[in-house]
Amino acid sequence: MRILALDLATQLGWAWRILDVTDSGTISFKPRNGESPGMRFLNFEGWLREMIKEYEFDVIAYEQAHLRGAAATEVIVGMIVILKKLCAEYGLEYTDRHTGTIKKFATGYGKASKQDMIDAASVRFLSQDIEDDNQADALHLLALVVHDLTGEEI
Repeated sequence: MRILALDLATQLGWAWRILDVTDSGTISFKPRNGESPGMRFLNFEGWLREMIKEYEFDVIAYEQAHLRGAAATEVIVGMIVILKKLCAEYGLEYTDRHTGTIKKFATGYGKASKQDMIDAASVRFLSQDIEDDNQADALHLLALVVHDLTGEEI
């Protein structure tokens, strides 16, 4: 099963698992100087479309949106809409998980800090160079979804 996990935000964390190989990282969708704020959505759609075409995922997982304030909520909800649109277009399944569920799975505590999540990812995913909490969250989400869908531990 080919699974892509996304921690949706302007600084997006991503992680995928194909067969027994895991990869992860971050990418920024911050508009450049002079660009419309809507460019982040066009850039995200282009990036996600390329990921889908290149890796032929079966499932895309994402962290549920929280009402964190107008700008952050707008970005995350916009990205979810694009994600669901592309899943429909390519015939892919999608699933989401609550932040507390991801944190509890990763650390045993549903209100773990960003640093706790980074520390747990550094221990669990030795082959990955953890850049920040966004990447750590995506890796933990990936591990949770792989566990839920296949019963495997990564």
